[in-house]
Amino acid sequence: MRLKRKKRDQETELSETLGHWLSEIKSHISESEQLMDSLEAKGEVLAQRIDMLQRWHASQTVSMNRLSYQMESDRLEKQQRLLEDEQEQVHQILQQFSELSLLVEHAIRSKPLITTESSIQVLQGALDEISIQSRRSQASLSALLN
Repeated sequence: MRLKRKKRDQETELSETLGHWLSEIKSHISESEQLMDSLEAKGEVLAQRIDMLQRWHASQTVSMNRLSYQMESDRLEKQQRLLEDEQEQVHQILQQFSELSLLVEHAIRSKPLITTESSIQVLQGALDEISIQSRRSQASLSALLN
């Protein structure tokens, strides 16, 4: 009787923990998707600026203007490459969150819930690592976008 109750309590605790993790993962996915939308918008603005600079350059005849254009164009292209790199990182983080979310959902649905302390630690470690990557990427993007 006690063993059944203990097992039921452990399953309940595990289910609550997994549910909490799933909620955190979904929150991170939402934040990352918003960040991706922001990156795409910034990329479009950069593309428009590059296009404007290219049209401006075509109308210029003075070599100093050409040099100024080239410097600005190089700067904007570098910024665009950085944004593309950040988009790729955000995409990878979203992929990791999705994979972890599927693992957690599978663990929640599995009957009977038989887990070990080590499997809980593995899931927690994966969630922590993805959260760290997400925060780093968000900080990097915030610095880049400002």
